[in-house]
Amino acid sequence: AVHDPTRAAMLRQRLQLVAPPLARPPHVWTRLSVANAPVMERVLLASTLSASKVDDLGKCAFRFFAAHVLGLARERAAGLFVEPRDEGSVAHRALELVYRDLAARGGLRAARAHPERALQRAREVLTVAEADLESLVEAHPTLWPPLRRELTRIVLGQLQVDLGEDGDYEPVAFEHRFDERFEGESAPLVIGEPGGSREVRVRGQIDRIDRDATGVRVIDYKRQRIKRSAGRHFQLPIYTAVAVRDLAPEAVTVVAAWAPWREVHRQVCKDLPSEPRDGAAALAHDVWRRVDRVLSGDISPDPDPRTLCASCDFGALCRIASIESELED
Repeated sequence: AVHDPTRAAMLRQRLQLVAPPLARPPHVWTRLSVANAPVMERVLLASTLSASKVDDLGKCAFRFFAAHVLGLARERAAGLFVEPRDEGSVAHRALELVYRDLAARGGLRAARAHPERALQRAREVLTVAEADLESLVEAHPTLWPPLRRELTRIVLGQLQVDLGEDGDYEPVAFEHRFDERFEGESAPLVIGEPGGSREVRVRGQIDRIDRDATGVRVIDYKRQRIKRSAGRHFQLPIYTAVAVRDLAPEAVTVVAAWAPWREVHRQVCKDLPSEPRDGAAALAHDVWRRVDRVLSGDISPDPDPRTLCASCDFGALCRIASIESELED
């Protein structure tokens, strides 16, 4: 239930956009009316999108529409659990603190010479920062001790992966912002329309950027393994384009990887072109293909992968499970 009258009125107005498709049988979807085009253009083209919003566009057209055009969201409720968002925030902060300290003490090359000392130093950094880390979590105090142990496992696990590598990559930037809302930060990324004049502007924050003699590597921390099709995930391609633009314009190669902390490994993005120019061209092609789909009024659900629906907040609205069940029958 929505108890705020202003928000309720706004939701009623926005839900009118999706009413025509929902009024039909559940297995039939029609495009939104052209009268709604200005609303979609305002969201996609007239404002700066976060990298996560652009990534949602790749995940599912309806998911993007529900979350970022209608403005729907699951309301947070207190409970005896740690919200995934809080877990992510505190894990990112813990990793940032440990790797900033490591970089200030000679980087990975020095740490690899004395791995046990590096791991012990990481434990000490977490202990010193414990009060600040705990303040990032909105949960019952009894939940902090197990989360604190999990943070230690996450940080030491990621550090051990780095200590076991043979390459020459060194971390050079942490939580690198490209966002016009913060003074002194890098500018948003502009993704131009191939062969056209329209632009999509993207802001965000890159977890970690590494450099070696010839290239750049981007690390994106995640809770779990990512399973996305080529051309349907955008965060890493956006981040590599920004990393090259801001920190390594002379880079010959780019590499990007997800770092799922629950499994403690690096999942290299194999479909990302290794040359920066090719990566930028592929990103523009793939993003604009999705943008044009939504601008045309096609917001029908197309989750990638299909398992995303299990954790989606909008399943009752798009009814994709009912659609598939009816088709099977």
